Amino acid sequence: MGQSAGRGFLPSATDFWQANRVPRSPQYPPVAFTQWLHGDSEENYLRRGNRAFSPDSVGYRFNSMGYRGPEFDRDAGDLAVVFVGDSNTFGLGMPYERLWTSLVTKSLADLHGRTVRQFNLGFGATGSDYVAMMVHQSIDALRPDAVCVLWPSTARISWFPTPRRQLFFLPDWRPDFNTEEHAAFLRLSTEAQTFFNFVRNFQLVRARLAECGIPYHWGVLEPVPTEVLQAYTGLDGYVGAWEPVDLARDGRHAGIDSHAEFAAAMVQGMASEGLGPAGTGSAAPQAVAPPRPRARLPVATAPPRVDALFRPARQMITSGRLGRRIRAMRRRDPFIY
Repeated sequence: MGQSAGRGFLPSATDFWQANRVPRSPQYPPVAFTQWLHGDSEENYLRRGNRAFSPDSVGYRFNSMGYRGPEFDRDAGDLAVVFVGDSNTFGLGMPYERLWTSLVTKSLADLHGRTVRQFNLGFGATGSDYVAMMVHQSIDALRPDAVCVLWPSTARISWFPTPRRQLFFLPDWRPDFNTEEHAAFLRLSTEAQTFFNFVRNFQLVRARLAECGIPYHWGVLEPVPTEVLQAYTGLDGYVGAWEPVDLARDGRHAGIDSHAEFAAAMVQGMASEGLGPAGTGSAAPQAVAPPRPRARLPVATAPPRVDALFRPARQMITSGRLGRRIRAMRRRDPFIY
């Protein structure tokens, strides 16, 4: 890297991958509030939306950094939890107070008898690269008492055409921009490459949080056999896989009961230890019982065998869940998952 090229990476020139600096949200253009967003548009609501939600039942309020929710502030004595993930953590199509992140925050506040702040860094269409970058950058700046991650699809990557610009590549969404680069991504992308990229990002997150002594709990968006996770990531802090059992306002993302079930699993996993790197949480509370099992929507398939991670992608597309995602992506909606 020449001296002139290196200037593009000066702290004043880019937001990305700098410790102790939370980058601005990918949300563009920046807004303080909007009633509809991305795939949760009024047009899509009229065409396919879940009419159990009224049009005004969901809104998106952003803080000054462009993330959903209030400012990343805390008073003395408050606890804070950082949440990272994709649109299921952001909560596309969902009321803010019914997100799994909001339910976890409220449950922890009730259990510990203290104010708990939610620092939600989730954003749609992101993958494990985004999660690793956000955890690396945010923990020194936000000093959370715990970090919760819902790991997105392993097939997604972040790409930086310049030090100032971040793009998210999804395997079966065809963008109208950077088409040649996306085609190159498709040629190079394999299940093995994307899975090992997830493992690398996972280990970075775990090591970074262990270094800071911050409790870390996590789940996965797509079911992966536990024997595979045990071999590559370990199961410390693992609370389970995301299970969609109902639909949000947009008629695509998981809904209220899905968020409640994952929140219960997360709280139960967190109940075994106090919050905070220095034991700032109270004594370990009793585990919260998960909600009564509900009938499952026909959107998920049984967990694949261990060797399924390395089968040709064409065979995996035959599964109902992945096929549904790809059909949605082909409708040019990158924020569905």
